Amino acid sequence: MSTSVSSASAASSSTACAAQLYNQPNQDNTCAMPYTKDHISIMEKCCGDAQIVSYYDNCGIYCVAIDQSTDALSKCLFKEGAGDADVFCSGSKKVTKTEDAKVPATAQASVVSSKDDDKKDDDDESSSTGTSTATGTASSADSSSTETDAPSSAAKSGISTMGVAIGALLFSSFAFGFQL
Repeated sequence: MSTSVSSASAASSSTACAAQLYNQPNQDNTCAMPYTKDHISIMEKCCGDAQIVSYYDNCGIYCVAIDQSTDALSKCLFKEGAGDADVFCSGSKKVTKTEDAKVPATAQASVVSSKDDDKKDDDDESSSTGTSTATGTASSADSSSTETDAPSSAAKSGISTMGVAIGALLFSSFAFGFQL
């Protein structure tokens, strides 16, 4: 009986991960893959100076396409052995970024690898341990939307559009004297 319970919990955790895998916390010219040691190794070869960030409790990993396009980054990932269904990118395929994005505080994300290989300084060290973690919630006094916001970061309302439409129809039917 305990075998079926542990099997069910493993299935539910993988289901929760599958629901979040394609919802990367950073949509700013990134490529992502499911979290595995092999995928981290592949990303270390292709991501250059970008941090490799694990998100949603090691559900997936992503890196920003720094000094390369997401198209070039995805081609490198495939060349290094990533499966066709394992790589997914967001942002413009032709635009390149020049700096790493901030690790979002709401994504349960942490840096799993960071490498500086730009030859512009002498700190070309690679780190395989998390160098920064961010969990919890973030708040701000001013509210603004940028293209780097995650699609699900908007506040959810308790009232649906369908509920408002039905309420408006009922109100108008009573206001104009129609009886149900």
